[in-house]
Amino acid sequence: MDSAFTQFNKAMKLSELLHSEKWNNESLRVRGQAYLKQRDLVRGRADFMMVINREIQAGRPKDEARTWMRLGLALQSNDTASYKVRREALQTAYTQLKKLNDIFNQLETLRAIADADLNLHRLSLAETEYLQIVSQSKILHYKHLFYIYSSLGDLNKLRGDLRTVLYYRIEAVKTLEDPTDIYRQKLAYYKLGQIYFELNQFDKSRAFYQKALAYKKSAVNVDYRLYMAYTRTLIALNRSGEALEFLKLKAKSLPPTLLPENRMIIKSLALCYTALGQFNQAEKCHLQTLSIDDQIFKAEMYLDVQNYVADYNDICDFLIKFKQYKKAEAFMGKFFRLNQSMVNPIALSHAYLVKFKIDSASGNYFSAINNLQRHNLLNDSLFNDTKSNQISELQIRYETAQKEKSIMILQSQGQKQHVALQKLNLERNLVLCSVLVLLVITGLVYNGFRRNKKNSLKLQRQQTEINLQNISLHELNNKQQLLLNEKEWLIREIHHRVKNNLQTTISLLNMQTAYLSNIDAIDAINSSQRRMHAMVLVHQELYHSANLASINMKVYIRELVNYLGESFERSGEIKFDLLTEAIQLDLAMAIPIGLIINEAVTNCIMYAFPDSKSGTITIKFTIGVNDDFILSVSDNGIGLPKSINHETTRSLGLNLIKGLTDQIQGSLEIQGLHGMQITITFKNIK
Repeated sequence: MDSAFTQFNKAMKLSELLHSEKWNNESLRVRGQAYLKQRDLVRGRADFMMVINREIQAGRPKDEARTWMRLGLALQSNDTASYKVRREALQTAYTQLKKLNDIFNQLETLRAIADADLNLHRLSLAETEYLQIVSQSKILHYKHLFYIYSSLGDLNKLRGDLRTVLYYRIEAVKTLEDPTDIYRQKLAYYKLGQIYFELNQFDKSRAFYQKALAYKKSAVNVDYRLYMAYTRTLIALNRSGEALEFLKLKAKSLPPTLLPENRMIIKSLALCYTALGQFNQAEKCHLQTLSIDDQIFKAEMYLDVQNYVADYNDICDFLIKFKQYKKAEAFMGKFFRLNQSMVNPIALSHAYLVKFKIDSASGNYFSAINNLQRHNLLNDSLFNDTKSNQISELQIRYETAQKEKSIMILQSQGQKQHVALQKLNLERNLVLCSVLVLLVITGLVYNGFRRNKKNSLKLQRQQTEINLQNISLHELNNKQQLLLNEKEWLIREIHHRVKNNLQTTISLLNMQTAYLSNIDAIDAINSSQRRMHAMVLVHQELYHSANLASINMKVYIRELVNYLGESFERSGEIKFDLLTEAIQLDLAMAIPIGLIINEAVTNCIMYAFPDSKSGTITIKFTIGVNDDFILSVSDNGIGLPKSINHETTRSLGLNLIKGLTDQIQGSLEIQGLHGMQITITFKNIK
């Protein structure tokens, strides 16, 4: 618990650092609950009051009411000081909730106040509070009315008013609406079986216990009480062996894990062994039960005082059965030292009967007669004729209500059966109609089948003819595909041979230059070689391309420029800046464009950068606004001399560019002020 308080304090410091009043308040509430669980009333209440004062100052009455409610519910101790604080807190919460018109929490708080009064045996006050909830629930749909009737039954049991107990147990059963709420179902039938047991109607008690046991799903705080109660009923019906077998089976299938659960199993075994006459085992279990009672009280776990009282009565009954009067007298002495106001009249009446038997066996006849008179007086008040008649009347009313409910169920089932019979007759008529329709359809289908068979034979003959035609078409397609493949191969071969022939010509010209000494002749041959290489690259691209109809100009221009750059020996570095798009051109357009680029780039390399200066040649090939192709070759060299007019000059390269531009039906523009720039605009002619 110390480590828990350390964590609470850390949470409070963290909430202060975050300036979160909400979480700081929650930390105080939780720490306060922990203090109250340790029975530290002063510090626990102080934490809650700190939060309440903050909520009053902040003007949050709803939060204040809920904090008062949590304080009250956290106080579970039944000592006077705790009870006073608990009732004050719950009463304050109730008053606040009433002002806020929070009906549900208002009733829940009133229920907690009534529970506190019931635990301290303030029976009249608790009854008034419970009945107030019942009265208000007639106007409002209060979902927990089952628990109110159950508590009213417990309250009247403490008074010994078995008739009223039976009334409230039946009312509690009437509130059961949700069949999936296993806990309420089990608890309701368990308590109804319990009251019938106390009325000595053991067959009815057993029937209701079996109804509760029919719910296989476990219900916390009900199962072991139910096992003990059913065992006691079987013993009362002289079926002790069956009771012991039942108990062992349940203890095996659902082993007890807590002290109260273990107590109920051992107590039930004690009752079985007592009924079977097994003294040693019975005594051992009875003493073990009382020992566990003491452990529960020391551990401050909740144990109903009535169960404690019952344990003393049962061990005394056991000892008297085996004529152990001295031991029985010692235990009965402890019983009468208990607070008699906490003992219900049924248990007290039984105790006087046990004392009568002990005194009679001891020869103390005066005391025996006195105890017998007390027993008879209490017994008469519990089981007089008027109350017996009232109980019988309640039973009749309950059984009548159950029968009416059963009749309604049977009527509902009868209506369902009638509807089902009508549905069955309708289905039968539908089947007969369906059979007739099916016969008609079968005749029509057979007739159609015969016609379809004739049509099918005709279609088969037509299909055979179509298949033969398809085969012929397929063969023709195959032949055409072979011809296309051969044509493609021939075109590739032509391109390959043209390329080889051009390369052979280039090689021959290269050999020829070895025998020439005239520089102009050598330059002319080199120019021719470059022009032919431009054409070679076109045929090479077509030969290697999957598309024989067109050339990717971006790839072609890059390879052509690389070749031209390598074909000149210069000391100065010339850079090429290529800004080209992946444009496809056919052979007729690609060769002129290649030759134009060859002439323009060659001219730039030879004349734009004298004295081996460095420079940049830019080549652009793009698509314009009107889907025109734009080819531009420019340099940042010395430009065109003013003495030269490109319109009248007789340069071979320039004339070749003009002629090729006319061939592709393009327009030529030459600028030479700041470097040379040749721009050709043309359309793709197909």
